Order: sequence, then structure tokens, then C-alpha cells
Amino acid sequence: MAAARPRDAGNRGDRVTVVLTIGAALLIRSFARLQNVSPGFDAAHALAADIPLSGTKYGNDEMRTAVVDRLIERLAPFVACAGPR
Repeated sequence: MAAARPRDAGNRGDRVTVVLTIGAALLIRSFARLQNVSPGFDAAHALAADIPLSGTKYGNDEMRTAVVDRLIERLAPFVACAGPR
């Protein structure tokens, strides 16, 4: 014989479903609104890059700084603004 379920056991699952559905809808709405927010710059011509400089090849901060400075120097003719983050 199957064990009897409490009367509100199904209702509890229904409530969780409703709460999760509402949360998902709010998240989607927030994301859609965020797509219309101006970032404050022309993102169509922006580029960000993360260049990992390993500790074995570039052992200290001075070497890493020199590499970044040289890269910025070489890119300068092609960009309006560049710098380390």
C-alpha cells in the first residue's frame, strides 16, 4: 500500500514552481533592460585583451611592465587610448 501524501505536498511544489518562474521572468526582463543601457563609450570600436605573461618567461614586474609598455607603444598609431587595467 502506498504511503499517503500530506494534502499540501503538491501545493508546496506548485508554489516553488511559481516562485522560480517569476524569478526567471524578472531576470530575463532585467537582462533585456540592461541591453539598452549606454556603457558611456562607443562599444562598437572597443577591444579588450588579457595577455597572460607567465612568471617563468617574465619573472618580475619590471619585465612585465616593459612588455606592456612596448606593446602599447607599437599599438599607439592604431588606437585612441590604451593602457594597463
